[in-house]
Amino acid sequence: MKMFKTFLAVFFSILFSLFVVLNVFVFNISLFADKNNIKKNIKNIDLVKEVNKVRNSGSVDNESKINKTINEVYSVAKEYGVPERVVDEIINSDTTKNILGVSAGNFMDYIINGSDFSFLSVDEAYNLISKNVDKLINEVDIDISLGQKEKFLNRVKLELPDIIDSFPKKEDLLASSYGKRIKMFQKMFNKSVKIVLIVGLTFSMIMVFILKKIEAFNYLGIAMLLSGLILAIFSFLIPSLLISGLNQAELSIFAGSLIDYLSKDFLISSIAVITLSIISLLIFKFKYKVN
Repeated sequence: MKMFKTFLAVFFSILFSLFVVLNVFVFNISLFADKNNIKKNIKNIDLVKEVNKVRNSGSVDNESKINKTINEVYSVAKEYGVPERVVDEIINSDTTKNILGVSAGNFMDYIINGSDFSFLSVDEAYNLISKNVDKLINEVDIDISLGQKEKFLNRVKLELPDIIDSFPKKEDLLASSYGKRIKMFQKMFNKSVKIVLIVGLTFSMIMVFILKKIEAFNYLGIAMLLSGLILAIFSFLIPSLLISGLNQAELSIFAGSLIDYLSKDFLISSIAVITLSIISLLIFKFKYKVN
C-alpha cells in the first residue's frame, strides 16, 4: 500500500510539474499578446533600429508589403529633399508608435486571445496624425511653415492608404496558410483551456498532499525545480516560434524586439518557479527535522 501511495504521489507530482509549465506557457503568452501590453512594448522599441534591419537586409525576393512601404517612405522623403534623419525621428515618434501599437496590438490579441480584430482605418490614422502633427513636429525638432504643414498632411493623406494596406486583414489571414495556425492558437489560449489548466494544477497539488502529507513539500519542490528548468529552456525557444508568425503576417518589423520581451517574461517565470521550489524543499527539510 505504501509503495502504491508513493507511485501515485510521483505520478501526481509529474502531472503537477506539467501543469506548472502549461499554466506559465499559456498565461504568459496570453498576457503578452494583450493589445494594451503590445502597445506599451512598442512604445519602448527603437523603431528606427528595426526599420534599418529591414532596409539593410538586402532581400528583394518575396518582399512583404510593409517592407516595400518602408522603402517607399524613404524614397518619397528623398524626392522632396527631406533629410533621412527627419524621417527616422518621425518613424520613432510617439505618434507613429501609437498608430503601429494599436494595429499590432489588435493583431496579436486577435491571433492569441481571439479578441475583436481591426486595424486603424485610413480616416482614423489620418485624424490621429493631423491632431498630433504639431506635437510630431516638435518631437523631430524642425521648423516648417503653415503651408509646408498642409503640404505634409496632404502627402500623408495620399500615402496612408498604401501604408494601412500593408498591414494584414482578418480575411486575408484566415484565407492564407497561416489561417489554420491562427485557429489553433485561439483554441490553445481560450478561457476553457485556462480553467482546465488551473483546475488540473490545483487538483494534482492537493492529491500529493493527501498522499504524502509533509513529504508533499519534497515531491512538489522537486517537481517545480524541474518545471523551472524546462521554462528556462523554453524562454529561448518558444518566443521565437511564436513570433515567427509575425514574419508570415507582414509584421516582421516588430519580431526581433517583441521576442526580447516575451523571452524576459518566460525567464522571470522560470526564476520564480525555481525560487518556489527551493522554498518548498526548505519547508520539507525544516518540517522533517522537527518531526
